[in-house]
Amino acid sequence: MKLNFNREPKQGTKTRLLLWVLGSAGLGLAVLAGCTNSTPFNSGYPGPYPVLNTVPNKNLVCNFNGGTTQINPNLMEMNNPPSYNLRVGGAVTAVDNFGAALSFSVTQAVLGGPSSSSPYAYRVSGTLADLGNAQYPAVELEVPMEGGTNLYDGSFFSGVNFYLKIAGDDTTTKRDFSIPVFQTQGLPQGGCLGGNAGGCFDNFTFDLTGGTGGQWKAFSIPFTSLQQAYAGVVTQPTASFAGQNLQQMLWLQWEESRNNTAGTSTFDYWLADVSFY
Repeated sequence: MKLNFNREPKQGTKTRLLLWVLGSAGLGLAVLAGCTNSTPFNSGYPGPYPVLNTVPNKNLVCNFNGGTTQINPNLMEMNNPPSYNLRVGGAVTAVDNFGAALSFSVTQAVLGGPSSSSPYAYRVSGTLADLGNAQYPAVELEVPMEGGTNLYDGSFFSGVNFYLKIAGDDTTTKRDFSIPVFQTQGLPQGGCLGGNAGGCFDNFTFDLTGGTGGQWKAFSIPFTSLQQAYAGVVTQPTASFAGQNLQQMLWLQWEESRNNTAGTSTFDYWLADVSFY
């Protein structure tokens, strides 16, 4: 557990408590072993790279099978010829924004996934306090693309798939999936200036507030359905998740909070089988 002083929080000026959950050094082979059964990616995309199939898998981001939290090193990266593989490896990360969690538990590769072919999941649980003081504390589960500091070009794909289970005892009032990009994220990872006052951290978002009924639910989200959450920074040349924004992803993010409503909530959510399509 360590303090991360490099990323400005979405609201306020407090630092964020970052829990890096890293797989062991020997888990790289487990990633490759667990990445061979997904559907092939769109081989009809025009490009100079070879037409590839499911081995190695180029769609899969991470599925936690084999007990790993590592991101698939063979994930398609348009900005990395001639291999078109991910340039920078990394692992799924749990973040306690502002250190607001009264209790915080991370189970990085737990049995109880959505199916027999995907038996593992990543679980984040605990309790979260919000003082209602415009600090917007939140718990986040992040998948850092290209390490979360370099820019990932996702323009080969048109959307994201994942399984999510928000447990029945989860009482948070705001839940969403979002993709921070260079233009929306503040310094130092992003290029948005002025912090909250400058409209930074208004990421492209998909609302998950309705939950999943305490069961596993499959989501297939087109990039075109992601919208900025409030009147924040206006991205150029288009205020949509396309073009330049699609080519400048920083990480994938699942977030839960009380959205500045004073009180305490239980959070308990599980993630599995993240892939692009």
